[in-house]
Amino acid sequence: MLLAGGLKCGAHKDPPADPAAAHDCYAPRWKRSRCSSTQILFGLLCGLATLLVLSFLASLRREDPLSLDPRMGSGVGEQYTDTLLQPPPNAFPLSPSPCALNAPWLLVLVASAPGHAARRAGVRRSWGGARVAGGHSVHTVFTVGLPGDVAQQAALEREAAEHGDLLQARFADTYTNLTLKTLAMLGWATTRCPTARFLLKTDDDVFLNLPALARHLEQLASPLAAYLGYVYSH
Repeated sequence: MLLAGGLKCGAHKDPPADPAAAHDCYAPRWKRSRCSSTQILFGLLCGLATLLVLSFLASLRREDPLSLDPRMGSGVGEQYTDTLLQPPPNAFPLSPSPCALNAPWLLVLVASAPGHAARRAGVRRSWGGARVAGGHSVHTVFTVGLPGDVAQQAALEREAAEHGDLLQARFADTYTNLTLKTLAMLGWATTRCPTARFLLKTDDDVFLNLPALARHLEQLASPLAAYLGYVYSH
């Protein structure tokens, strides 16, 4: 048996000069067996810890826009950051039809997420299903990024085919990419629906009073230069 210190028991006829080494060599077999079992258990725990760390790092890599599933398309991520306001033709895997000649008076862009199908359905059944507010045309579009798995992407494609109101941009749908999502909304609006008079950005957990909003927008003295919102100070 080769011990951790490199001393081979039984290789010499005389006991080792070191008392500790002599104790290890001439200890009962069951004690040496217990020591070996402890070392094996320690090795297994170290291996398990290594696997957990690697799994965690792999999950972080899946959220990296530069390392998405190849099925989601090439050229994703960083190179689109500077072109979201002027998106190239393949910037949107899913996109509603461009606005026709009768562009909406109010274009509502809703920030959503791939897994928020129930929220989008609730918006469609309530205020988001309206096509007219205060006598003006309204069009609502939901915006998402790329999901983490192919099954969820397939579900989004079915939803888009059914409702025609889903906009998807080429970046991972994560909290840290909310700025990219807003830029994608503006890029789609300026290139696919440039004649909408008003643009509203909201979230899928917000209830909008569209008639009241339409009345407020009608009263603006200079609507072309209007930028409305509320600033929260921390």
